[in-house]
Amino acid sequence: MKTYPPEKIRNICLASHGGTGKTTLAEAILYVPGVKKRFGTVEEGSTTSDYNSDEIERKISINTSLMHCEWNGHKVNILDTPGYADFRGEVKSAMSAADMVVIPVKATALLDVGTEIAWDYAEEYKIPAMFVINELDKENSNFDKTFDVIVERFGADKHIVEIGFPIGEGRPDFNKIFDTIKMQLLKFTLDKSGHYEALDVPNEFKDRMNKLHEILIEDAAESEEKFMEDFFETGTLTDEEFRTGLREGILARKIIPVFCTDGINSVGIKQ
Repeated sequence: MKTYPPEKIRNICLASHGGTGKTTLAEAILYVPGVKKRFGTVEEGSTTSDYNSDEIERKISINTSLMHCEWNGHKVNILDTPGYADFRGEVKSAMSAADMVVIPVKATALLDVGTEIAWDYAEEYKIPAMFVINELDKENSNFDKTFDVIVERFGADKHIVEIGFPIGEGRPDFNKIFDTIKMQLLKFTLDKSGHYEALDVPNEFKDRMNKLHEILIEDAAESEEKFMEDFFETGTLTDEEFRTGLREGILARKIIPVFCTDGINSVGIKQ
């Protein structure tokens, strides 16, 4: 069995309300790097994390499951937690061992009690958090409204920022996400592989992309005094300063990134 030094190990906790797609996201995170050769589904009772007979029968997570994959030379331990309030003890236990909590939410502009519980435990344990607006292929999905609800509820003392935003959500063939870090449009294949091609940003989206990218740069600059000095002097940051500043801001829980995905088709998983 391959061993990893501590600095090459990441522990992420998937925590949110039931029905937001945590188990499917975990399945995609295993499938995309090739840990699994078959993409399991909750409906078939074939997911890796919901292996208990009661979970398979009820089609919900009851226990926290531990999985792992390798990504970019790191071992990523994945803790998939139950979403219903009756099992909040499982969530709290998993959170105490996590480096970061990933909070999936449905793209319906509604936040449920499980989302609040996940956020509160992340605050209690003082660990970084990110939101994932998921299931963007579903009818009536609305990324922008859902993002605004997240900002309104959790953004009082945090910078909640869009790492990506979708185009064409609410359709079964949804497969395009804008990457506000790399300033690209990513077009994903719908074969669950997670593969994508990077395209130029269409003219009608360039203003929005530029504005969001500038917000990210400003937030990254605030993480270190030197970065702030460079920003005031040049109006921007180097690529290395930009990425370092974002990472430090996220780890300090000052920046809360928001990603967008469709877990069942592995759209957005590599990003």
